[in-house]
Amino acid sequence: MAGAGKLILGLAIFILCGTGTLPTANAAPFAYIPNAGSNTVTVLDTGTSPPSVKTTLSVGTNPRGVATVVKTAENFTYVTNFGSDDVSVIRTYSNPATSPPTLAFEKVREIRVGRNPYGIAVDRAGTFAYVTNYEDNTVSKIDLGANVVTATIPVGSRPIGIVVTPDGSKVYVVNNSSATVSVINAADNSVRGAAIPVGSNPFGIAVNPAGTAVYVTNSGENSLSLIDTASDSATTRADFHLGTPMGVAVSPSGTLVYITNFGTNTLARFDAVAKAFNSANIAVGVNPIGVAPSGDGAYTYVVGSLDGAFSVIDNALNTEKLPRVQVGVTPYALGSFLAAFGTTVPTVTATRPAAGAVDVSLGGDIQATFSDFMDAATITTATFFVSGGVTGAVTYDSVTKTAQFKPAATLAKNTTYTVTLTNGIRNTLGVALAANHTWSFTTSETSGGSCFIATAVYGSPDDAPVRILRRFRDEQLLPTGWGRALVAGYAAYSPPVAAFIREHDTLRAPLRWLLAPVVHFVQHPWHLALLLGLGLVALAGRIRVRR
Repeated sequence: MAGAGKLILGLAIFILCGTGTLPTANAAPFAYIPNAGSNTVTVLDTGTSPPSVKTTLSVGTNPRGVATVVKTAENFTYVTNFGSDDVSVIRTYSNPATSPPTLAFEKVREIRVGRNPYGIAVDRAGTFAYVTNYEDNTVSKIDLGANVVTATIPVGSRPIGIVVTPDGSKVYVVNNSSATVSVINAADNSVRGAAIPVGSNPFGIAVNPAGTAVYVTNSGENSLSLIDTASDSATTRADFHLGTPMGVAVSPSGTLVYITNFGTNTLARFDAVAKAFNSANIAVGVNPIGVAPSGDGAYTYVVGSLDGAFSVIDNALNTEKLPRVQVGVTPYALGSFLAAFGTTVPTVTATRPAAGAVDVSLGGDIQATFSDFMDAATITTATFFVSGGVTGAVTYDSVTKTAQFKPAATLAKNTTYTVTLTNGIRNTLGVALAANHTWSFTTSETSGGSCFIATAVYGSPDDAPVRILRRFRDEQLLPTGWGRALVAGYAAYSPPVAAFIREHDTLRAPLRWLLAPVVHFVQHPWHLALLLGLGLVALAGRIRVRR
């Protein structure tokens, strides 16, 4: 029976010819919430349910904006103090004086800026911070190494929200009174041309992880402006889901935009792919402003300014997890208020081709999937490359957390290549891979890995069904004489068939449907043996009845 099943399955090679692990969740970060009414910052541990207060620190007068920088051994949080014209710097570090070491939080200094500082943003490298000075109509640029202002840049009237693109090249500034967004060149601190018109009384601003789109809330007209960063042009959409929109943030995948409605005490969600608002808003605290998604996209955190409530939204259920947590008086938390400390080290969870793979197609792409949402700006040909001088293009898909290297030319036959991902690659919180990640694979002696038709039908030599059939060929057919003859015949006559399929895309879907049972029985041969056994029993029964 087993031999018959193997023979039948072997015929599949004439018709047809990997696997990763589930990503791990991002460790929960701390939330740093500026309380404008009590001149404090509340630090919350979001890893507990509900989040727990770790400490409360005194800062300057009327704190509003917040931004964080994740370092290897310590974190820094920067808070704008609207009433005292400075920025407070909070250090989070592991205290070696305790046993075992515990986390410590302390305010280490103030940095003088312009009048009435409001919003703040830092670049991904943690090199510079940019502060909007509401009264001066300027932006202060702070060197975070020296903790001094190195440039003062004039912008529009009453600047509030501010954001830096992921690659650090541009800074977008919301001008509340002039209904525009100014764009600053980070390299030379110059303002790029005319400001971009948006809606009335713009307030919050956020950029997607890819750096291709910026979102601006317009509190004066209940609208959202979408800025294309390639052309720096905006389209504005009013919608009934908005009610005095203030804060805004983008999910780590870049597919959702979260907007706090100050006037209706709700959280609105905008689908960045479909360009449409989700059907229902989610109730949160009173007069919400601050909003930020967790690094793994599982939760969204919202700060109610009037009731001092910190809300946790379960993004899988689109509901709030109660109870709410009380922070200080009149919390604003405008900006990025989440930061992990030493707990979120991204890893590579799967590769394609797999480590040690042989008979790999010469024309396939090379992929790596990560455990976390990564900073696309750090995944380049300098940090993701292939041995042997192979050149190509590198892209990153923030939805699947997968980076792809597409060689510029087909790889060499029967050659072992080593792929390297360096620890210059970081996640969206700024945490790098712990070390360089390398793996090797060996290419086929033929251009299609001897699976011409399978590759044509499924579109990739490394698609799961192709790999299943290829493994069956290597482990079950090639060790036998008749199997080797079968494979040799296939290699000789299949290329024209594969070419015909590639030229007629409409054939792929019905062929996949027809071949699905074959793939199943190749992967689970005992199912075929059982089916054949039942067929023999039925046939024997029919013969007995006829007699």
